[in-house]
Amino acid sequence: MTNQELFDVVIAHARSQNARAIENEVCSYRTVEGLKCFAGALIKDEFYRPDLERYGAQFSNVQHVLKQSGISPEQLGLVYKLQRIHDRHLVPEWPREFRVLAEMEGLAYEDDPA
Repeated sequence: MTNQELFDVVIAHARSQNARAIENEVCSYRTVEGLKCFAGALIKDEFYRPDLERYGAQFSNVQHVLKQSGISPEQLGLVYKLQRIHDRHLVPEWPREFRVLAEMEGLAYEDDPA
């Protein structure tokens, strides 16, 4: 998967879910309602474990499952930046943050036409 493909997967996920994945007032990889944060959307179901919830994408245990899910070590920084957008910004702010990140990372981003 290229950085553009990774970015596109997260953008599509963000647009379809249109909600933050929050559990007990904390951002979560997966919620009991089935919501996923941006990093959580990249973790394949067979590698997800509830004990990951205590750690950000910069921790080795989360990085391990991301790598198992097909994310390269070079892409972990991009995943962390996307996770920060999810965790620090409200849904209406996401398009602006995606545009800024795309520009910084040399990625293509188009506003949702809907």
